[in-house]
Amino acid sequence: MYQRARSIIIAELRKQNPKISALTITRGQAALEAAIRKLEAELQPRARDNDRKNGSQGRSDVAEADRLGEMPKALAAMLFGTANMAAIIAFSGVVYLRGLALVYADIIQYPILLGAMAGLACLLVPLSRTVFRRLRGYSRSAVPAR
Repeated sequence: MYQRARSIIIAELRKQNPKISALTITRGQAALEAAIRKLEAELQPRARDNDRKNGSQGRSDVAEADRLGEMPKALAAMLFGTANMAAIIAFSGVVYLRGLALVYADIIQYPILLGAMAGLACLLVPLSRTVFRRLRGYSRSAVPAR
C-alpha cells in the first residue's frame, strides 16, 4: 500500500509539472514518509490495545515484533564495530609502514618505531574496547529468545 502511494506521489508531481526538479520530488517523498510514520505511530497503540483484548496470542505477536524491531540496531552496531576495527587496523598499518620508511631513511631507529607502535596500541585498544562495550547493549537486546 505504501509503495503504491510512493509511486502515485511521483506520478502526480510529474503530471502537475513535467519539468519538476529532483529536489521537489524528494521533498514530496519526505513529506509522504513523515505522514506514513505519523500514521503508524498513531495506529500502533490502537493495535496493541486490540491485541490485549484479543488474548495472549496477540501479545506474543506484538512482543516478537518489538524484539525484531531492535534487529536493525543490532546489525548497525555490529557493522559499526567491524568498521571501527578495520579502521584501527588500517591506521596502525599505515603508521607502521611510514615508520619503516623513516627507519630505512635512517631518520629514526627501529626500537623507536616499536615504542611508537606500542604507544599507539595502548591508545587504540582501550578505545575499541569502549566502543564494543557500548555496542554490546544493542546486540543483547535484539536477539530474540526462543
